[in-house]
Amino acid sequence: LTAWMRSVQLSLNVQKCAVLLFTPISCPSSSVTIDLKVASESIRQKNLLKYLGVWYDGHLDWAHHLEVV
Repeated sequence: LTAWMRSVQLSLNVQKCAVLLFTPISCPSSSVTIDLKVASESIRQKNLLKYLGVWYDGHLDWAHHLEVV
């Protein structure tokens, strides 16, 4: 990813990025981790993420989104 970003002259603000893993309901999302790095900086992993006004969780359960809307 880092090499491609350099080749197209893009930069990434790692502080504004997050990783959200989608897993089956039978597998707790907190039990699965991923270490994603860009230019040796780790991107933090979250269990809940807001994107364009919609709240997503690792199981695509809309309960949290419906609570806050």
